[in-house]
Amino acid sequence: MDNAIVFITKSWHHYTAATEILQRHGIELPVYYASDSIEGVELARRQIENGTKVLISTDYLCDRFMENFNVPVVPIKRNSYSFCIRIVEALTRYERVAILCRSGSATFTLAAQEAQSLYPQSAVLYYFNQNDKTLEMAQKIKADGFRIMLGPSWIREVAIQVGLEFLDIPLPEIPFLDAVAQARHNLRIYRQRMENERLISAILDTTDEAIIALDGNGDILNINRSACTFFDVKAERLVGHHYSKTALGCLNLDASLKRGQRINGDMSSFRNEQFLYSTSPIYTEGHLSALIVTCNPVEKLHEAERQVRMKLLAHGSTPTKSFRTIVGHSDAIVRVIDMAKRYAAVDSTVLISAPSGCGKEVFAQSIHKASSRSGKPFTVINCAALPESILESLLFGYEAGTFTGARTTGKAGLFELAHNGTVFLDEISEMPLSMQGRFLRVLQEREVMRIGSDRPIPIDIRVIAATNRDLVKMVQEKTFREDLYYRISVLMLEIPPLAERMEDVVPLTHYFLASHASEAKQPVPTITQEALNFLCAQQYDGNVRQLNNILERAMVLSTNNIIDLDLIRLSFGPAAQTKAPVQKPPLHQLRSQQEKSLIHDALESCGGNRAQAAALLGISTTTLWRKMKAMGLITHEKT
Repeated sequence: MDNAIVFITKSWHHYTAATEILQRHGIELPVYYASDSIEGVELARRQIENGTKVLISTDYLCDRFMENFNVPVVPIKRNSYSFCIRIVEALTRYERVAILCRSGSATFTLAAQEAQSLYPQSAVLYYFNQNDKTLEMAQKIKADGFRIMLGPSWIREVAIQVGLEFLDIPLPEIPFLDAVAQARHNLRIYRQRMENERLISAILDTTDEAIIALDGNGDILNINRSACTFFDVKAERLVGHHYSKTALGCLNLDASLKRGQRINGDMSSFRNEQFLYSTSPIYTEGHLSALIVTCNPVEKLHEAERQVRMKLLAHGSTPTKSFRTIVGHSDAIVRVIDMAKRYAAVDSTVLISAPSGCGKEVFAQSIHKASSRSGKPFTVINCAALPESILESLLFGYEAGTFTGARTTGKAGLFELAHNGTVFLDEISEMPLSMQGRFLRVLQEREVMRIGSDRPIPIDIRVIAATNRDLVKMVQEKTFREDLYYRISVLMLEIPPLAERMEDVVPLTHYFLASHASEAKQPVPTITQEALNFLCAQQYDGNVRQLNNILERAMVLSTNNIIDLDLIRLSFGPAAQTKAPVQKPPLHQLRSQQEKSLIHDALESCGGNRAQAAALLGISTTTLWRKMKAMGLITHEKT
């Protein structure tokens, strides 16, 4: 059995469940059990030494793996359904159940919170920050009158120690299979990266100049054949070692490694042979990630290597959003999501229209990730952020010698670099009229011509444009080309403002609070019903972005992890503090009342028979039971 991907768990019931799921689906994947996290880390270390490239586990072990190893780690995302199963089981014997989870454990905690929200009177969440606090929390749960507790399986002994019954959270099958699929995807990316690195090494070996690549600590990442010959060493004896402890110790690279200074033509010697060397620091997110050292510096080779790396690695923004991350259940947003999913299945140009703050880029990323171009470059260009001269050279690139002081080798534009991927043109309404003709040619001919060149370059890109202005009116006013408008509006997507989907305010509120709490590594704050009612009664000129900012501000201002009406008023600012909320029930409450009335009438017409009532309503009996319980139509029932 191939051990490129392995699943490691410290929960025996996860081990047995994973084994059964894999066997049932005919998937060959090694599954290992560790008695604790220390053994789990050591087990992972041995597997990596034996060729494992990707690790699958649950939240806590995944955190330990990421602290110790530089391999892809895929966590299994929990879902609320597995928690609900255990909550229902516990409530068949007791009136209340406690759920213990770790603060900051994103998927486990969020799933627990979702499940608990369905049983707000019967299930209570408790949090711990450190492993050694679990006994203290279990004792508190016992003291609070609980007799049964849910939580991670490794807390079982603590629960039993204080006299509590304990139920494990079952391994969710679908998220587990999703993790396996993600691990396979990561493995493909890893192997492609290894192939790319071998290709880069092969290219570097074609030159007579010596080239060495170091990481930010000075450890050798790569060395070409010419450098090995010059320094009379073998590459396998150098890679992974600090340069100063090898034959390369004759290089003085402290200024580059410690202060990021560029060295240009310093002199040194090796075995009485003098040579010149230069360094080029490479930064990633503000930190020195690599240092390229060239002996007998050759600018053309260095530029060629840079160009090769740019073409091998994905260029542009890394899309982090998908349709799953779009929050909302209103008819308005569901319709737009369904339409966007259909757009993702084809390759036509899309025009997204929406007021500011509605999430146009979120939809653009989601369409890209769901399309056949997923995994290819996703390049974001804000047409309003740059002057016309810079925007033109950025989009189309330029040939050598076009501008005074420009790069002597020329520069590829973003359209070229986005080849096979997606270009997201935000605020396309602000594209200068003089440039719109050139962009139209890109869309029509699928080719781009650099500034100063007469040679067209074929490209394959998908364009998604976005605007918060009325392009039809701009066409009428002659400030936007009519032919370009019809070219970019093949598929049109209008995202509704928050005012047209107010029933999404509550789920968006809970999502933003949970997200900010996770980022801050703190418990999710409690928001009062009065505060929620106030939020549902407001107008949001800034749409979803404004709601997000208000909630983040409220979390910062909160001193007791509770967000009440006064705090929300304060977070809105002076304008909202003087404006009384509209004295009407929120839209989601009206829908809930209507739904409750329909369920009540269906039960009456069926003589209380839930199966018949569910069939009449076109839903499952499980969904009917859940809705009845949430609406208070079931006060107490054991199943």
